[in-house]
Amino acid sequence: MQLQLDFMLAVPPVADARHRYIQLEGRVVTYRLRRAQRRTIGLVVDRHGLTASAPHWVALAEIEAFIREKARWVTKKLDDHARRPAQPFEWRVGAILPVLGRPVSLALAPHAPATRLAGTRLEVALRQDAPVTAMRDSVVAFLRDHALSLLGERAALLAARAGRAAPAIRLSNARSQWGSCHHDGRVFLSWRLVHLDLHLVDYVVAHELAHLDEMNHSAKFWRAVERLFPNWRAARRELRERERTLPEL
Repeated sequence: MQLQLDFMLAVPPVADARHRYIQLEGRVVTYRLRRAQRRTIGLVVDRHGLTASAPHWVALAEIEAFIREKARWVTKKLDDHARRPAQPFEWRVGAILPVLGRPVSLALAPHAPATRLAGTRLEVALRQDAPVTAMRDSVVAFLRDHALSLLGERAALLAARAGRAAPAIRLSNARSQWGSCHHDGRVFLSWRLVHLDLHLVDYVVAHELAHLDEMNHSAKFWRAVERLFPNWRAARRELRERERTLPEL
């Protein structure tokens, strides 16, 4: 099974998913079934509900048995999303965006060679009359580049602490999970981690690195996390609070 950390932001409905119904924890839950080129069953809960992704060859009975096995987790996440509205972001000059936990304001800088962080400003290399979509594309491209560099550095640092080679980090565009680790050693991390304080970034990276040895959430897995990031319990609690406040870009 692919392991993943989930977080609460809006996700557009999956266009090719089929809607089905299942009884969980005494209530009927609607879910979207998405057939995909993958080897395992995966579950994602967002504000649109539950999506199950499964290989084409897995029988529906097996998929629903897996969902029932995770019923408590699914219903808790559904309830969490029902209580927490998304935080839409208004793209305009002066808007505040968190970068590594620090608020920065968006500014247009027509003569700047490239979009860049300058103190408490994120200067976007665009003309004053540039369309909003151009501002968004420039800012997101900058944040993705910043995230890739940062996450690679933090993964190398934490991997060295564990006495292992740094894995290749791939960026994910996911809105419903912080990261995922695959059986073949691939590690995907959401570029949206760039919004968070560095210690929370390190917790997520440590979590995924621990999965390289333990593809589960057993006591042995959490001991591996603790060796990499001793204060993981406090970081996990803080992450759950902070993720509710992040903007939807």
